[in-house]
Amino acid sequence: MSCEIVCSSECEILAVELLTGPPGTHGERGEKGDQGEQGPAGSDGVSGTLGNVTGDISQTQGVGTIIFTVVALQGFAVKQQQPTSKQALIYNGAMWEPVTITAGSY
Repeated sequence: MSCEIVCSSECEILAVELLTGPPGTHGERGEKGDQGEQGPAGSDGVSGTLGNVTGDISQTQGVGTIIFTVVALQGFAVKQQQPTSKQALIYNGAMWEPVTITAGSY
């Protein structure tokens, strides 16, 4: 193989890389470094009164928390029953309720 290069220093670097062959394998990974300093403390979150919620959501006060529950979807009641795996909320004409979906059922 012959090669003639007539150009600037960039070409000379390329020529050296072509003549020296591919790079070898990488060495082993070094040890883990020291742990950095602890970051600043985060905010304390929301405080104070959030106000009353109205509409399709009910609100109850827990110990140090406020619990929100969806009681309706667009004004139609949601049945107070915990759904199981592979169930969906279906409107039955009177309310939304969890129903197991099977092939061809809807």
